[in-house]
Amino acid sequence: MNHSKGNKPKNRFEFNVSFAGQPDDELDVTAYAFDHRGRLLDSSGVKFDGEEGRFELEMAPEQAEHARLFLAPTPPKGRRGEAPTMASLQRLDAYEPLWRYEPDQRFYPLLPVPELHWHWWLWCMCRVRGQVVRPVVIQGETHLMPVCNARVHICEVDRLPRFILRLPEKELWRLRDDLLPYLEQPPIRWPRPLPDPPPFRYDPGVIDPSPENLAVMNRAVSLNVKAFNPQPEPPAPMQNTRMLAMQRQAAPEQPAISYQKFSGELQASLRSDSVQVVRQALADNYLVFLPYLCWIHWFWYWYRCDEVAVVTTDGYGRFDTTIWYRCLGDKPDLYFWVEYSIGGSWTTVYRRPIGCSTYWNYACGSEVTIQITDPRVGWCGPAPRVTGNQLMVLGIGENISTRQVETSGANAGLTKGNADPHGGSPGGTVPGAPFGGVLEPRVIFGDMLVGSGITHYRWSYRRLTNAQGTAVADTWHALDTEVVRHYSYTKPDGTLAVKPYLLGPDTDPALTVSGENLFQIQPDNPPQGHWTPQVNAHQNTASAFFQTHVLAGGDAQAAAGQYELKLELFDNAGSRIVFDDGVNPAVVEAVIPTANAPFGADEVFPTPAPAANRLVESGQVVGFRMVVRVDNNPCEGVLQPVEIGGVAAGPCGFLEYANAAQPLTIRFRARHENDFATFDFDINRGSSGTIEGVSGPVGVSIGSYAESNGDYVNTSVTVNDLVGSCPGGRAAFAEDLYVTALATNGWHRLHYLDANPAPIAFALAPEA
Repeated sequence: MNHSKGNKPKNRFEFNVSFAGQPDDELDVTAYAFDHRGRLLDSSGVKFDGEEGRFELEMAPEQAEHARLFLAPTPPKGRRGEAPTMASLQRLDAYEPLWRYEPDQRFYPLLPVPELHWHWWLWCMCRVRGQVVRPVVIQGETHLMPVCNARVHICEVDRLPRFILRLPEKELWRLRDDLLPYLEQPPIRWPRPLPDPPPFRYDPGVIDPSPENLAVMNRAVSLNVKAFNPQPEPPAPMQNTRMLAMQRQAAPEQPAISYQKFSGELQASLRSDSVQVVRQALADNYLVFLPYLCWIHWFWYWYRCDEVAVVTTDGYGRFDTTIWYRCLGDKPDLYFWVEYSIGGSWTTVYRRPIGCSTYWNYACGSEVTIQITDPRVGWCGPAPRVTGNQLMVLGIGENISTRQVETSGANAGLTKGNADPHGGSPGGTVPGAPFGGVLEPRVIFGDMLVGSGITHYRWSYRRLTNAQGTAVADTWHALDTEVVRHYSYTKPDGTLAVKPYLLGPDTDPALTVSGENLFQIQPDNPPQGHWTPQVNAHQNTASAFFQTHVLAGGDAQAAAGQYELKLELFDNAGSRIVFDDGVNPAVVEAVIPTANAPFGADEVFPTPAPAANRLVESGQVVGFRMVVRVDNNPCEGVLQPVEIGGVAAGPCGFLEYANAAQPLTIRFRARHENDFATFDFDINRGSSGTIEGVSGPVGVSIGSYAESNGDYVNTSVTVNDLVGSCPGGRAAFAEDLYVTALATNGWHRLHYLDANPAPIAFALAPEA
């Protein structure tokens, strides 16, 4: 070929190249040209004709004068990677040939590519599989629930021997010096990796998890988190601050790497004064050092990785893809990080330090489990069920366990709560509290019920007594408010949609139970996508809705009393299932939790439902029963002006007294129709705070406060008791009253039934 001047355009340059040591197969190679500032000028594939390859690059003469050329393996199709830079090409073991620009020359023969370079340019395929999960505590038991629609970023980490050979001498000696102490004293255990990106999971035993405290801690921690991805300076040293108190719920998944004993020869090489001997010892024995490198935080800065794939998890949190890696040497070293859409924005929710979380020599095809602890990340899939043909009646709402409801005597149907009446504990329930509002019984159905032909259930109620405890004749009424479960799926355009799935009343014409107010036992899987209980905690956990506030046409006084709830099971033909006929082995076993609600991190065990919770007909157990005391009556609270000698403080609030020993008459009303309330009455003086008051259950006299039909009177307090040492015997006061309803819906105390009248002010002064 004639390469005389003028045969090529002025800014087009042609090169030819060969390989030292002929490869067995033709290599796919790309040539790149960069300017003196590292900017890409042009790239071109190398075309081979026999053993010689040719390529052309376009550059302006002033660019060519300082251009640097690189030859590197062409990334396979489907391999995700960053835009080519000199740094990224060097990580691909690119070869930089020597060349010199000549103004009158357009064709340049290059020296052969050394075998040391091109034998790293062969690509192999590797299948990468895994699942993204989140530890979730459900009814006291921890389950690894799948995380759907998460983005998993798969990165290939630079091979340790390669960058150890390029490590600056100063850092090489530092690495050697930090490794030497482990010769004498290896670490006891694998170090706890740093937390996931905020928000972290806090251990309430160490840190107060109040919103105010978490906000302060997140603000402080955000400064240190920047050290995880240092650019361009190395990270600041990690401090033993409050970050050390942050506990992850589950231990991190780690590659199967164990601490190995340093051989005598290796120890001698590491103690050498020769930089080459030390460098080669580290590069040749990197597998021995891997566990220890996790302890050396400053070294994390030197890890580099290339993103080779981004995949989205399916409805079961799984991902499965194929990546390319360079064949020579060991299997690929893979690192994973995860994003999740929060508030419409892709947010990093899992990104641990590369030095401690890389899968070195990943076994292609093996499954990786990524555990996310970020509480903002939703989980998917059906909630675990109790085993066998059991059904566990958890309770009412989130804060009342079945075992926390009285089952016998005059208190049957009231709570056994152990909380503060003003809502200081979950649910705000106290012993002897009735139920009101909308009650949501929670049930977990056994995983073998549907397979046994038990497909439906029904809740019903009937009244047992009135508010005074007198028996009332009533029939059963089926609860017929719709119950749904939500599921989400991905539409063809890639957007996420959420739909309700109707459990009942079941009106499917294909079934034979229509019109019976029967409800489906929730299927394992929705019509498409996955269950999404996060959409509505009430709708997705309730098995029925008992609307007590509309009983008796909404007349709370007329509707108050004991009610019996029953839960029955049915087959697809609408036939009721007998739990236990007393002769044959039980078909269904009803169980209740052994713990109080709300169920936290402790394990919750079931126990057979006691006799009071078994619905028995003709000697057969045919369902589950529960008695609840219903009372939606509001509280009454009225403040009356203070009196002296029968004279009340007028509209202006002033009272004059003849002497400080005169008694006052203090009156107020704190009442509930059936005494399901408490009250708190206070008299506050100026800015001195409370100087007189009384609190306790309504309906009874307390101390010097005599009660009659909700009216409280105290005539034992004197002027001097209130005025005290105030100058001139003058003082201003305010009366305050709060009447607290005890009723709960299982989620919270019904505060809207409380009474809190406006405070009354008055002033005491001596007669002129």
